[in-house]
Amino acid sequence: MPASNYILSFQLSQWGYESGTGVVINAGTYCATSTDGSVVGVPNPLQSPVVTTGFTGTLPPANYYVKLAFYDASGFLTLPSPERVIQLNSTGQLIVASPVSGLPAGAVGMKVYISATSNTETLQGTTVGSAAFIQSIPLVSGASPSSTNTTLCKQIANDAIWPTGTGYTVALTDTGGNTLPGYPMMWQLMGPNTTINLSTGLPYYLGTVYFPTPILASPLNHALQSISGPLSLTGYNMLNVGAIGVGTSLPAWPIDVENGAINASGGYLFNGSGGTAGQCLISDGTAYDTPATCLTTSGSFSAYQIVDAAGTPLTQRTVLNFDATMAATDSSSPARTNVGLPAKGTAGTYISPQSITFDAQGRETAITAGSAVNRTCNSNGCYLVLPDGTYEEWGIVTMGTAGGTVQTASLTFPHAFVTSESLTVTGGGQADGTNDAYVVYTTGNSTSGATVVLRCSVNIGGGGCSSISQTVPINWIAFGF
Repeated sequence: MPASNYILSFQLSQWGYESGTGVVINAGTYCATSTDGSVVGVPNPLQSPVVTTGFTGTLPPANYYVKLAFYDASGFLTLPSPERVIQLNSTGQLIVASPVSGLPAGAVGMKVYISATSNTETLQGTTVGSAAFIQSIPLVSGASPSSTNTTLCKQIANDAIWPTGTGYTVALTDTGGNTLPGYPMMWQLMGPNTTINLSTGLPYYLGTVYFPTPILASPLNHALQSISGPLSLTGYNMLNVGAIGVGTSLPAWPIDVENGAINASGGYLFNGSGGTAGQCLISDGTAYDTPATCLTTSGSFSAYQIVDAAGTPLTQRTVLNFDATMAATDSSSPARTNVGLPAKGTAGTYISPQSITFDAQGRETAITAGSAVNRTCNSNGCYLVLPDGTYEEWGIVTMGTAGGTVQTASLTFPHAFVTSESLTVTGGGQADGTNDAYVVYTTGNSTSGATVVLRCSVNIGGGGCSSISQTVPINWIAFGF
């Protein structure tokens, strides 16, 4: 059967000193068992809470159900206490007092759980020390009580106490204060920061004294010595070491590190120096050292960036080559490699190139200049011969003094076109002094000329246009082959 809710007391067999602190240990310490017999640090509360009512506050009247639990310095919880029901007759508050016997050893305060229905209590607040808890406001929805006692029984290990040979006198008593048969007994708890499982056996102690094995300055015949634990030199140097083996018992080098990498978070000094900017460790075939620069050694690349093609890393090679579409040249002063586009095609400005060719990279490789574009004028107007052989001609025809609403005039091109099939002639007039508006168009287009028609269409001031009596300059332009 499990020893449920029992008390474990620990009393040193003699006064002791906690190693490394000088603290004298002479008082007993206490732990407990939970309902399942497991060893815990703080005993479960076995009595219902002491609850009284008050009539200052805003807590509505009702029947309230109250439980409490203890917590330790690490925030771990015991199981909750038995339930207490109390009636609040009018609006006010509940006062939950600390146990009459005081908090148990290891507890630093209480967690108080309250609800308006049985066994549905949730956390309403926390106390520190022996202070009472006051619920003066309506209940809130808090955490439920713990389903296990999570507090830990912690004792100072005997091998961390001086003098050696110190043990514990351990007693186990039930809820009535009765000592169980076989207790008290002598225990010795060995190994700081270890866990002792009492369900696998009790750590009996027969008063045997264990002396530590010293590390000798001059062992017999220089015999091998070992330390079962960390070694600290507290800031002192380690001198005249033949070889240090990390991860190996047969070091072959001044420092032989195997089964792991060296973690030097503070950096690495070569020949006692941090070197200069741009230096790094590079192998010269014998060892890693610091060349003049970390980019090149013996004239070849030894460190380079990853090169991607369309976002995919290429297989890394020791040589980076520029093909014929790029040009790379060496410069001794300043020392650098210059990369740019190679010379291609013929440089210059071309107003009317006749033909241009490009390579696959879009660079001009050949160009042929067309004939120069020159304007030629005569008594009929002016014309240009464009690079593609198209003619552009223009001029002015003056009309409008013969009277009538429709007048015509002959238009002779300054240069005859080859064909009239693609010929386009356009023109425009302007209003005369009587605010007449005109329509201008051409008919009978031929390679040598056309007929310009001027029609008076409307009088802007009102009424029709009866006669063209003003001089109207007609600007014309023609396009064709």
